[in-house]
Formats: sequence, C-alpha cells, structure tokens
Amino acid sequence: MTGVENIFYNGERYDKYSIKVSNGSTTLLIDNQLIMSDDEKTIKFYERFIPEFRGDCLVVGLGLCLIGKNFVNKCESFDYLEKDKTLIDFISLKFSNINFINGDAFYWKTEKKYDFIFLDIYNRLTPNFDTEIKFLVNKFKDFLKKDGEISYLKIHGRSPI
Repeated sequence: MTGVENIFYNGERYDKYSIKVSNGSTTLLIDNQLIMSDDEKTIKFYERFIPEFRGDCLVVGLGLCLIGKNFVNKCESFDYLEKDKTLIDFISLKFSNINFINGDAFYWKTEKKYDFIFLDIYNRLTPNFDTEIKFLVNKFKDFLKKDGEISYLKIHGRSPI
C-alpha cells in the first residue's frame, strides 16, 4: 500500500488515504473504505455510460486517473482539473500525455474551450450532489465549444437533472 500525505474530498481532509496496487489494479481507499478502483469491471462501466470522448477534453475530478488512462488516446488534448495537489503530484508521475490542472471546479476559470467535459464527481462523497452538479453543469457550459457536450454519471439511484 502506498500512502499519500493527505487528500481532500468534499472539503474535508482525510489523513487515512491510501492507494493499494494489487494484481494489476489500483484501488483508492479513504479510512479503509473503497472509494474507487481501476479494475476491469469499473472500466467497462465507464465505457458503457460515458459518451465518446473527442477533440479537446476536460475531466473534473482526478481520482485514480481511470478516465484519462483509458480515453486519452481518443482526444486531441486531455486536461484534468483536480483541487488536491498531492493527488496530482502522485498520479501525474504515470502520465506524460495528460495535462493536470490544480484548481477547484467551483472557482476555476479558463479561456480554453472544450469539445467534451466530463464531471467525475462522486455523489456518494458529497451530500449536496444534486445542487453541486447543477451549479457545475451551468458553470462549465461557458467552457464548451459550439457543439460541445457535458456529461456526468448519476449513480446510486439518483434521478437525472
């Protein structure tokens, strides 16, 4: 298991953050609870529910870089926006073809326009998911090209916006 100093989720600091690498899969745990994994089952899940990545892509929320690892080659450029610098420093060591941006999605701005934006915000990590995702969808519309698209996953039984 590889430990990182700390991680922030939903504005809270987690000192008991760890990444476990086993049998070719990487798992992110917070306080010994599984948060995400890059196992084959998870990859297949993303492939089914995420529309085709194309052109200039932005993913908000880094996690284990699962999306970047599996979809970067479908894009002309691939940017990740993540607020936890420690997590970026750890994950970015593995990826030279992805641009990592340290910033908070709620305050971040850019002049760059994207063809596809994916908000990879886990609703099980934030009690205000519906309110936050509505705000972010509205905000990130300003960063889309003319025919650009925003997507996000709604899991665990929540209804679409």
